[in-house]
Amino acid sequence: YYHLRTTTIMNAYYKELCKVQLEPCEPSPEQHQKLHDLRYIKMYIDAAKAKVEYCHEPSAGVELLMYAQKRLNKYATECAC
Repeated sequence: YYHLRTTTIMNAYYKELCKVQLEPCEPSPEQHQKLHDLRYIKMYIDAAKAKVEYCHEPSAGVELLMYAQKRLNKYATECAC
């Protein structure tokens, strides 16, 4: 049985999600794009966990998780100054 811990990357994902200043209306084009990108990253995190835990392919899962981390780092290093 394999288990993939995603706590660290999920915390980073939620921090990026909290940075999106949403209002109860349609998001701006920039916010919409960031939400789209974050959903894409979340899909890769979920796929990595599934690959490891259900498909029993740990190396493929870790590879997907590293790709998601690389994409998430793009937002973590951006400065909104």
